[in-house]
Order: sequence, then structure tokens, then C-alpha cells
Amino acid sequence: MINIELMPEAQRAVDEVCDETGMKKRELVARVLRWFAAQTGEVRALVLGQIPQTLVPIVAQNMLEELAKGNAKFEKLVGHVDAPDKGKSPARSASAKAVHS
Repeated sequence: MINIELMPEAQRAVDEVCDETGMKKRELVARVLRWFAAQTGEVRALVLGQIPQTLVPIVAQNMLEELAKGNAKFEKLVGHVDAPDKGKSPARSASAKAVHS
């Protein structure tokens, strides 16, 4: 179990997404963490703010160019669709696929 503390604005955003999708907060956080764990070191560094601010535009441009060429370094953005969590009903998984595709 992981306890996280969110700023009020972030908490409201999480609440809104969960309300709109019918998803539990635990599932939302699990999906985001699975996505993050599957990313390259470049993407992780960018998300974590570990790239100097002056280099962010250059790194972002490079990533966009690679994506446009079909050489994207990003792992699947929807890995949760391929491997739904145990204990979910098929109907719930199908609705999640429609919402998040």
C-alpha cells in the first residue's frame, strides 16, 4: 500500500477523472505508475523534472521528431488495456477500453 499526499488542485483533478470514468483512485494511480515504469530514462527524467529547464524544449522537440518518424522511444501508453487487472468484470474492462482508447 502506498499513501500519497496531493495538493488540493491535484486531488480535485483525480476526483474528477475517477467520477467521469467510474474508476477507483487506486486503479488510476496504478495505471499511471505502470505507464511511468514502462517509459525510457529520457521520458522519466522529463516527467520528474530532472532535465535542466533550458534543455526541456530541445529534449521535447527531439522526442516529437522521433515520434513523427515512427521511432518513438515511448512504451505503450495504454498497456492497461492489454492486461486488465484481476478481479475486474469484463464489462468494466470493456468500458475502460472505450474511455481510454
